[in-house]
Amino acid sequence: MQRAGRWAAQLVGLVLAGVNGGCSGADLVFPAEDTGPGGTAAVEDSGAIETSDSTASDATDAGCTATVCGALCVDTTSDPANCGACGKVCSGATPACLGGSCGCPASGKCGGVGATCTDVTSNADHCGACGKRCAAGEMCVGSACTCRPNATNCGGTCVDTRNDPAHCGGCGKACGGSLVCSGSACGAKCAGSLTECAGACVDLLTSNAHCGECGRKCDVDRVCVAGECREYVGAAFCKACPCAACTGDRPRCCPPLSSGGSPICIEATSCPTP
Repeated sequence: MQRAGRWAAQLVGLVLAGVNGGCSGADLVFPAEDTGPGGTAAVEDSGAIETSDSTASDATDAGCTATVCGALCVDTTSDPANCGACGKVCSGATPACLGGSCGCPASGKCGGVGATCTDVTSNADHCGACGKRCAAGEMCVGSACTCRPNATNCGGTCVDTRNDPAHCGGCGKACGGSLVCSGSACGAKCAGSLTECAGACVDLLTSNAHCGECGRKCDVDRVCVAGECREYVGAAFCKACPCAACTGDRPRCCPPLSSGGSPICIEATSCPTP
């Protein structure tokens, strides 16, 4: 209040002096104690609030103790989409993020010098260990060879009991005479649009044993999609699509073929139907 009083008094004096002797606005000088560094007039706080990136602030407020990448709180030591830094994606031959660098575990390389990353938990050619190949009709789930979806192990062989005339509806339940197996039951003919192939009533668009035509069996590293045997592999070190491993010759990422399995990378325009 005292400082404001002094300003007012001086201003009145200057005005009066201007009346008597004349002065201009340039003659108005504020008291020295109210000037800033270098003699410039000090500026009062305008009330402006300094702002920062709201996304980062939100992530921090949410308790992120790792790294904020956009709206996500990520661990850049293990996230293949942000490996070592935000936006650095691991793909191709080195789809895993290990300690902030793209690569794969030493145990995951199969095939010798120059071999690429292999996830032995989902690769049918190296299931559980390098070189351990699953049999026809099997796939690799959790490092173990198991029958493909809708197939049952009957005496060491994976068969589809929905249409296998030797195991129709269950292992050992054979259809006699000229009967066919359709929908897990023996009958005189195939139901609907199914095609008879040696007593089995199958969908040629999806059958791995009769893909596109009777007798065309898809190899262990292929699956029937729209009547064609398409090459696939378990998406290395990935739990859900999209997967960085799906690139090159097998760019499409599809859901797991069976419960508990890994997503798959496939060379196809659509995903397989069990």
